[in-house]
Amino acid sequence: MKARVIEERCVGCGLCVNVCPQHAIELVGKKEHPFLLPTQKEMELMMIMDQLRMIESVLLSMKERIKRIGGE
Repeated sequence: MKARVIEERCVGCGLCVNVCPQHAIELVGKKEHPFLLPTQKEMELMMIMDQLRMIESVLLSMKERIKRIGGE
């Protein structure tokens, strides 16, 4: 799958950078949209991404504990 950016729709929020699983998106420059707020779907997506990061952190901690226990 090839990503493409529709520049007219970009608000410079950086959400695409945060959710790209390949870390292939970079936000360059800054658009000025002082009164633009994230949509409900964008807010939901950000909350889901935060939850996934927390789950990832817990799983990595568990993996390290298992390694230590197995090595003892």
